Amino acid sequence: MLIPQRDSKTFQVLYTGNDGEEIGLDEVQLLDDPSSERIHELEALLNDPNLYIRYQAILILTAWGFESGIHGAEIMISQGCVDGLNLSPHRITGKDNRFDDLAEAIHLYVLSGGSHNRALNAFKSLLGIYSQHFFESKFKRALLKHADVEISVYLAVAIKNCLQSCKFYQGSQLLPVLAKLEPHNFWAVLPEFRVISGQIPVPAANIAEALRFISTEESSKLLIQYLSHDGVGVALEAQESIDFMRRQAEK
Repeated sequence: MLIPQRDSKTFQVLYTGNDGEEIGLDEVQLLDDPSSERIHELEALLNDPNLYIRYQAILILTAWGFESGIHGAEIMISQGCVDGLNLSPHRITGKDNRFDDLAEAIHLYVLSGGSHNRALNAFKSLLGIYSQHFFESKFKRALLKHADVEISVYLAVAIKNCLQSCKFYQGSQLLPVLAKLEPHNFWAVLPEFRVISGQIPVPAANIAEALRFISTEESSKLLIQYLSHDGVGVALEAQESIDFMRRQAEK
């Protein structure tokens, strides 16, 4: 994996702001009104022999709402990790987080005016490989923002595959989305996660988040129980869910 030199044109296109200051790729994805020259330069990088550079260009163009970007994202998703590279090492685990980053770029693609249906199809493809690769949490946030009920069957399969692969926490990340879209399916799968213990991070944090989307006596009772849970972040997530439900009730 070759990172472009700081004094190169490629580095400027990928990592600097509109005034030429270095801001990093995450901030570049959020830039407004990029010049047509820069867009053309990024699209040229989609054919760069360096996969890392192509990947970075895909993230930016997708986030800016360009079809050339999401087309590249779709290809990367369909190909998986056959390249054997680590394009986005996680800051703690070191695992390749490329697909989580692509999910966030697709989320930004929709916000930038891109096709919601095309984004949903990409999310379905990501759910198809969800249990095979590492995802931190960006995909969960993207799904909570954009997913609709037609994606529920893909969620259920992804969760099942994670359980079968013993990827319990990663599977639990999809529970808030499932609870929001299909509460009855959430209740059906919940017992399989509640019996899991000794996991770090703990799935209970995602369960507590999921419960905020179900306004029932049963969900409220579970949240009160989770307020005394000793798992990292669980009690805080439960309190945030209780506060969320209170705000919703006041509207």
